[in-house]
Amino acid sequence: MNAENLNLKYPNDAKKEVPFSTSDINMITTNLTDKKKVNLPLQASDYGWNDSSNVADFVRCSMSIPFFFSPVIHKHNERDIYFVDGGALSNFPINIFHNPKVKSPRLPVFGVKLDSLIVKENSFTFVKYVADLIETIKSYGDKEFLKKNTFYEKHCVKVVDTSGFNSLNFSMDENEKIELFALGARAAIEFLHKFNWSEYKEDRKKIFEIRDP
Repeated sequence: MNAENLNLKYPNDAKKEVPFSTSDINMITTNLTDKKKVNLPLQASDYGWNDSSNVADFVRCSMSIPFFFSPVIHKHNERDIYFVDGGALSNFPINIFHNPKVKSPRLPVFGVKLDSLIVKENSFTFVKYVADLIETIKSYGDKEFLKKNTFYEKHCVKVVDTSGFNSLNFSMDENEKIELFALGARAAIEFLHKFNWSEYKEDRKKIFEIRDP
């Protein structure tokens, strides 16, 4: 991929295709109180936050892994709103970068998905049952989006095989950290070498044409 070929601005004849108002930063959290996914700071005003609010509060909301960290308790309209990690409902929310109104993308969307590619043994235990149920619930919406929008899996998503690593292991030794970093670096190099910006734009245009013939 040649970065010089990327357009940093929309073409003059595509002003009507500029995305709807969105945030430069998107942090996904789960509102346990109302049982829904929340995008911060895009939806911050719904909870009484404003431009002077501390972005660290949004980060804290988005990474409060249940059972490992205390939820964020935010008082709004005389109610206590409990926020936990966005991964509880959406562990790969690439859909927030999708805008069907855009025909000519100015920049590509890249997604890095950490997953184990080792086929697990076909056995049943209660613990495995609960773990599989939770994994299904939190990834269902993301998988449905990718299934309906195959463009993203073809051009945007790189799966990094993290078999042997645990995302909840907060005590990795130095060698494990280096090994995990190297896995990501190799995956990024492999992905970028294969990435084709011209093909990306052509296929992205087809999405627009299909939805708005």
